[in-house]
Amino acid sequence: MFDFEWGALLGALLVFGARVGDVSLGTIRNIYTIRGQRGVSFALGFLESLIFITAISAVLRGEMSVLRTIGYAGGYATGIYVGITVEAWIASGWQIVRVITREKTDLAVKLREMGWAVTEVAGEGRDGPTPILFLVVRRKKVKAVLAAVTEQAANAFVTIEGAGKVINGVANPIAAAALRK
Repeated sequence: MFDFEWGALLGALLVFGARVGDVSLGTIRNIYTIRGQRGVSFALGFLESLIFITAISAVLRGEMSVLRTIGYAGGYATGIYVGITVEAWIASGWQIVRVITREKTDLAVKLREMGWAVTEVAGEGRDGPTPILFLVVRRKKVKAVLAAVTEQAANAFVTIEGAGKVINGVANPIAAAALRK
């Protein structure tokens, strides 16, 4: 008969939970590190390493445990998924939204009326002149910008990329509205 120990399962679950926690923090820390946010990266790294030490010492304590090892590996994989998901919810940082459209529309004017800061430059495409619009927006606001672009120019070509650090400028509708008053 299979001899099951609840203590071994509990130990494996604790290791799993610890790894989910420290790898999630590590994933988020990496994103903040790339963005140059030292303070946040420092704090997350400190917590991450505390949790990691706890998890690894639990795995290495006593005899080799298959359940704790599986909990460790499963927690690592799950932590990556959870970290990316949490970071998407946080949606910190800035994005550059580039819009290219040949449709006859006052897209830049409409976006500005909505409070977005838009820079328009003249481009040259295969079929002639093409306006190129640039917006720098918080990641949390990208969906709102895309909805406005789609409403005004359904066939617009749009690219989005990380902006890294933003210095000066008006990059959100609240600040733009305040400056117009």
